[in-house]
Amino acid sequence: MAPRIPARPDDALSLEAEFGIASAKKALDHAGLQPSDIDLVICSASHHQRPYPAIAIEMQEALGTKGAGFDMGLGCSSAAAALHIAVNLVRSGAHKRILVTTPEIITGHLNFRDRQTHFIFGDASVSMVVEGLAKGDKRPGRFEVLDTRVWTQMSNNIRTNLGYHTRTAQDDPYMINLEGNLIKQVGNKVFKEVTVAGQKFIVEFLAEHGLTPQAIRRFWLHQANARMNAMILKLSFGHEVDHDRAPMVLERLGNTAGAGAIVALSENHADMKPGDFGLICAFGAGYSIGGALLRML
Repeated sequence: MAPRIPARPDDALSLEAEFGIASAKKALDHAGLQPSDIDLVICSASHHQRPYPAIAIEMQEALGTKGAGFDMGLGCSSAAAALHIAVNLVRSGAHKRILVTTPEIITGHLNFRDRQTHFIFGDASVSMVVEGLAKGDKRPGRFEVLDTRVWTQMSNNIRTNLGYHTRTAQDDPYMINLEGNLIKQVGNKVFKEVTVAGQKFIVEFLAEHGLTPQAIRRFWLHQANARMNAMILKLSFGHEVDHDRAPMVLERLGNTAGAGAIVALSENHADMKPGDFGLICAFGAGYSIGGALLRML
């Protein structure tokens, strides 16, 4: 029981690269840039279509960007983790402009017999451009990234076992048994443990910059569980927080893994004023949490 996605020949653009390029072009247009202005592509997602050649290199070739490209992933924190790397690479001077893309095609990795997981997910692609900001440079409507952070702690409560060695553990290596190897999670434990970790991460990260949650105009959280997000924010603020402060896209799109927080940002930032703070915070398998403190220019 699974969707049918036709295979493509090796010389054709892969599905994941096509999906990533769709959002990448929008990000480049929004930034007023050409592909040739980019010198690194990072494709970061919770599930990649294949191990190599890297999807990022395929995107680099199709888009016409310069430099290099590589793939990475950190579960549902993938986009935030890639942003963390991109920001620090630009700050170090290693790269000038980086395209971060998160094409999440989770469909192929779901167990459609598992009624606890498959129905909550959706597919989506998001992209961001990271570049240096010269002193005195004004970019109205854009964000300055003040700081980024990642945190991880080992947990098996969200897990997939499908990988290179799956066939070597079976009697017939040419007949892969997917039972127990696709996405699975222990929902009640994830809720309790990630809620505590997420609240702690937010409060401590903001405190490092002399800020409290009350100082943040908007939170773009991982779009997986509305109750979890509400509880994380209630613990952080000491009271319930409305959707204007922390918008949700979950009901319309489902859990789009690493893409969700960035979709929420894309659709809910135009009303912010110069100087307003915003916080990206995504959390997922690992456990992992990725965050970015932003300020509207």
